[in-house]
Amino acid sequence: MDKARIAGTLYLAASVLFIAGGSVRARLIVSDPRATIENVRASEGLFRAGITADVVSAALFLFTAMALFALLAQVGQPMAAAMVVFAALGAAIGCIWIVNELSVLSVVSTPDDGTLLSGESVLVRVSILVQGVRGAIMLNNLTSGLWLLPLGYLVIRSTMFPSTLGWLLLIGGLSWLAMLFVQLLLPDLSRIASLLAIGAVGEVVFIGWLLFRGAGTTSRDS
Repeated sequence: MDKARIAGTLYLAASVLFIAGGSVRARLIVSDPRATIENVRASEGLFRAGITADVVSAALFLFTAMALFALLAQVGQPMAAAMVVFAALGAAIGCIWIVNELSVLSVVSTPDDGTLLSGESVLVRVSILVQGVRGAIMLNNLTSGLWLLPLGYLVIRSTMFPSTLGWLLLIGGLSWLAMLFVQLLLPDLSRIASLLAIGAVGEVVFIGWLLFRGAGTTSRDS
């Protein structure tokens, strides 16, 4: 298997696990700390599986960046290094919400003496942890956008891929950044922010190209 297909396989696996972990979080971690405790207690196995998906996804995204570095460093090593740095930063931010998820699990797994769901201090702690998870996920949009910018630049400058792929990646990176700023500055427009995720279609196309076409030689006007 060549470098491009290795990178594509890692990218696909990381993305699928990221989506799976996100689906679990969206289902079980809600704004109401009492409801979050009840949800996690009722589906502890699913919650643990979601945390596992998050851990493996963070590692695979970093490996993806390393594989793409090996593929594209010859195009521009400083930009390729920046791509890996942003991916590593994203993995580190992912660890923040993983730690908070583990803390929520620890609270929920504590033997209940009948006061767990009614104890004010416990509910405040879970609320803080939930907000920590949500804040880290929001901040992850920053690194999700930033790492795609040097990647898109490298793809455009290379002769291994159509330049259109690079432009799609740049659009995807900008859409992640736009989503973050809408969430920060215009929280009432959260639905519009979620629509900006359509920029991720560039990542899907790039993953498909890596897997099925690999890295070849294209003309500059492709």
